[in-house]
Amino acid sequence: MLITYVDESERGRQIYFIGALTVDTAAAVAIEESLDGIVMEASGAWPALSPEAELHGRDVFQGEADWAGVPPRLRANVCVQAIEAIAASGARFVIRGTDRPALLRKYPEPHPIHELTLSHALGRVNGLLLDRESALERTLVIADEHHAAEDSRRRFKQIRRLSGDGYSQEPLTQLIDTVYFGPSHHSRLLQASDMATFFSNRILTMQESDPRSASTMSTIDSLLLRFTDQRYIWVPKAETPG
Repeated sequence: MLITYVDESERGRQIYFIGALTVDTAAAVAIEESLDGIVMEASGAWPALSPEAELHGRDVFQGEADWAGVPPRLRANVCVQAIEAIAASGARFVIRGTDRPALLRKYPEPHPIHELTLSHALGRVNGLLLDRESALERTLVIADEHHAAEDSRRRFKQIRRLSGDGYSQEPLTQLIDTVYFGPSHHSRLLQASDMATFFSNRILTMQESDPRSASTMSTIDSLLLRFTDQRYIWVPKAETPG
């Protein structure tokens, strides 16, 4: 059985993203051990940083929360090392975005953007599992508990029930049970999904103006492409008068 860790991200309420990181046991162990080691090493280089510091893409990249005061070069190295560790683990990643203004222009009363984007991301995960040599592999879905748990479980059930009705194109046959929730501060796997989602969002939606940031993001982009099966922003096209 596999586990898919999902995370959300936005770009100024213009683009809403869902990232989905799918791992088997070996990949999960590799990511957890690698990310623990990366933070431990960074803590040794900067003693004010806790070895338990969380790896959230925005915080590490911008020097916020646990990473406030940590030198930019060290933070950039941590970002690259974390994405490199995920790439080396054998995990697979999908990120789907939805253009919010375009969605509202095309559909006066669209499905909720979270449901739509989650269904598109999980639909792609489902398709990737069906494409494997053995279509017997199934996945559980785990999300950060900061989401409203009961509301998200209802959404997940609705997405599975209404597959093909404006959600994913095919039934989500490879997804098991409900969506489970965990605290990201206790889960390096949820943090890994956060890192991959944050940097994919940034790559797809921003032009780096600082040469150092541009160099770091170029390296991260090349690493992300090694384990990303799909990254796509859906821009619904409004009907044109005939």
